[in-house]
Amino acid sequence: MVFEISSSGLDAIFRKYRDKATLEDLHFQDTRREALSSISKKLDPFQLVKISGHEDIRIYLNLYYQEDVSVTAKLLGYT
Repeated sequence: MVFEISSSGLDAIFRKYRDKATLEDLHFQDTRREALSSISKKLDPFQLVKISGHEDIRIYLNLYYQEDVSVTAKLLGYT
């Protein structure tokens, strides 16, 4: 454990600050998805799957990896 905090403690802290910010419809999973989507622009899918802890790369590819079409076109030499 990197941080000496239980999952229930982390959940309580998240809810406390979410409510304080009046963001009732924000869920911890939303923040995880945002972070992984942002990091996906810097790492290849295999590195990100290792970091995120996904056991199946298909889950990651379907949920988080949203490559911009212009990036793909550039990599293929079309722009």
